[in-house]
Amino acid sequence: MKHFGFGACLLAAVQSIFALSTDLNLKNDIRPCALLFFGIPRKFSDLVFSSMDVNVLEKNKDCAIFVHSYRTSTDFEANNSGEINLEELNPLLERTSASKFDTEDDFQKQYNVEYYRKFFPKEAHGWSYPKSMDNMIRQWHSIKSVWDLMTEHEEANLQKFQNVGFFRLDVEYKEPVMISSNEFSVVPSLMHKTKFFLSQINDRMFYGVREFAEIWATERFPSVEEYLTWQENINHPRIKGLHSESFLNYLLIEKWKLPIQERDICFHRVRTSGEILQDDCELIGKKKATGAVVLGMHRSGTSLLTGLLVKSSVLTFPDEDIKTNEENPLGFFENKNVVGLNDIWLSEQGLSWNRPFEVDLFDNTVGIETFNDEIPCLSNCTQNVTIMSYFNRAIAAHSKGFSPWVLKDPRLCITLPTWLQALESAMVATPAIVMTYRNPLEVAKSLNKRKHGKTVNIWEGLMLWIWYNKMAIINSNGLCRSVTNMEVLIADPIREIRRIRDELGKCNIFMDKVPKLNESGIEVFTDKQLNHQYSYKDSDIFKSKSQDCTFPKYISKAEDLDEKKLEQVLYRRAMKLYCDMQSGIAFERNYVWSSLEDILLQIHEVTSVMGSSEVNSMTSQKRN
Repeated sequence: MKHFGFGACLLAAVQSIFALSTDLNLKNDIRPCALLFFGIPRKFSDLVFSSMDVNVLEKNKDCAIFVHSYRTSTDFEANNSGEINLEELNPLLERTSASKFDTEDDFQKQYNVEYYRKFFPKEAHGWSYPKSMDNMIRQWHSIKSVWDLMTEHEEANLQKFQNVGFFRLDVEYKEPVMISSNEFSVVPSLMHKTKFFLSQINDRMFYGVREFAEIWATERFPSVEEYLTWQENINHPRIKGLHSESFLNYLLIEKWKLPIQERDICFHRVRTSGEILQDDCELIGKKKATGAVVLGMHRSGTSLLTGLLVKSSVLTFPDEDIKTNEENPLGFFENKNVVGLNDIWLSEQGLSWNRPFEVDLFDNTVGIETFNDEIPCLSNCTQNVTIMSYFNRAIAAHSKGFSPWVLKDPRLCITLPTWLQALESAMVATPAIVMTYRNPLEVAKSLNKRKHGKTVNIWEGLMLWIWYNKMAIINSNGLCRSVTNMEVLIADPIREIRRIRDELGKCNIFMDKVPKLNESGIEVFTDKQLNHQYSYKDSDIFKSKSQDCTFPKYISKAEDLDEKKLEQVLYRRAMKLYCDMQSGIAFERNYVWSSLEDILLQIHEVTSVMGSSEVNSMTSQKRN
C-alpha cells in the first residue's frame, strides 16, 4: 500500500482540551486508512498507551488518527474509583489529524438517556441500572462523533479512507492489529457464537472497509426501535431490551448482513482504580485453536510451501500423509482423508479437478453435512474415520505446544467455502490462508508431462490455472491471507518463510508466541526438493515487468493448427492474470475479473481440439 506522509505543516495546533466546551483541532494530511479512538481514557499513561503504541499505532503507521472523548475528570463507570486525567492523552493527541471533546452537557442535550433507560436489559449479566445503559449511549455517541470527525476531515482533504478501525481508549492491547489488510469487517471473537453468549457480537473493536465501518458507527441510534420490534416478533428470549452485544448482532448480521469475520484478538479493559480485567480474554482460550490452509493450483509448489512451513516448525502436519511417488519423493503434505473428502464432494456433483470447464460449477452449499460422516478407509488405515478426528488431533497437538495445524490440497481452491462453513459449525476457528502461485506455462507443461494420473493438454492446463487461481483468490478474499510464489520461495526460502511466519503471526494463529524458525530444516528440505524437481532454466519463463505486463511470445509445439491458436489465446489470458498477481492488483477487492462469457467466446473463436460436439456441450452448460 502506498505511504502517504503528514502534510508539511499543521493548519491548527492542538487546542487546550480544557479551554472550550467542545474542543476541535484539524491537521491537513491525506492517508489511506484511519484509526478512530473513542470513549474515556482510564490509566492511559500507566497501562494503556504503551500497548496501544506497540500493537496499534506502530502496526498502522500509514493511518490518520482521530480521537473523541469527554471533557470530564469523573468516571461514569459503575463501581469505579479514580479520576480521569485527560492530559495523559497528549502523546496520542500529538499524532492526531483531528480530535474532539464533549462535555456531559453536550451529550445530555443530544440524547435523552431517560428514553433509553426504558429498555434496560434486566437479564444482562453485570449490568447496573441506570449507569450501564447511560454509558452504552455515551459510547455510541463517542463512536458516532469520532466518525463524523473523520468524515469532516475527508471532505476537507477531498479523500475517503479505504480502511477504518475503531479502538477504545481504555484497554490494554495484547495483540498486534493491522487494519490495512484484505479483511472486510473484523470483530473480536469474544462473546460471539459461544455457549455462554448466544448470538452476540462484542462491541469493543471493529476494523474493515469504510463502507462496513460506517454501518458499525452510524446505524445504532436509527435502528433502536426496529430492533426492539424485531426482538418481539421473533420471540427473542435470551436478553430482552437494549443489550449492546445482542443489538450489534442484529444490526450487523440480521439487518445489514455484513460478512463478519471473527478474530481472536485479546485486549483487557482498564479501570481508573488501576484494575485490569484479565478475564476479558478468557473465552478466547476456550475456543478451539486455529491453523492455516495452503491454497494453490496443482503443480504450483504447494507441497514445497507446506513442507517448508512444517520443516521450519511454523506449522504442524499431525496426521497421515499421502504416499510419496516419483513426482513428490519428499511428500505431498496432504491428509489423505481431506483429499478423499474433496474428491467425494466433487464426484457427487459429477465434477473432476482436471476438467477445465467444470471447476467453477462446484456448489459449496452441498456436502457440509458429510463433514462428520465416516469416510471409507483409504490406504494404511484400519477403520473408517471422520474429518473431525483429524482436527481433534491437530487441536490437541496445538494445545500441547505444537505449532498450529496446516491443511493442504489444491482442490481446496474450489472447496474452501464448504470447509469454512463446516469448520465454523464445528466451532473450529477460522483459519489463516497461505497462497502460492507459479508461472502458468510451467504449470501447464508440468501437468502435461506428469507420470501419474491423467495427462493434461497444454491448453487445458492453462485454463485450469486461470480458474484455480481465480477461485483461490475470490474464495479467500476477506480472510487473513499471506501470498507468496514459487520463484520467491526458491530464490530465498529462509527469508520468505520468515516473512510468511510473521504475517501468520498477525493473523493471531499462534497460541503464545511466534515460533522460532528452524533454518536447518528449511535448508535440508529445500536442497533435496529443488535438486529433485524444480528448475528455472526454461527459456519460456516469464520475466516480470508487471507495470506494462509484457511477456514473451508463446510458440506452441502442438501439431494441430487450431490447438496452437487455442493455446495462444489461453496463454495470453493466463499471463495477464499472472502479471496482475505479481503486481498485487489481482488481490485487491476491486479487481475486475474477466467474465466467463468472455473466456468462452475466445475459445469459440477457434475449433476445439476436443471436437465441436463435446466443447459445445460443456460451454453451453456453463452459459446456462
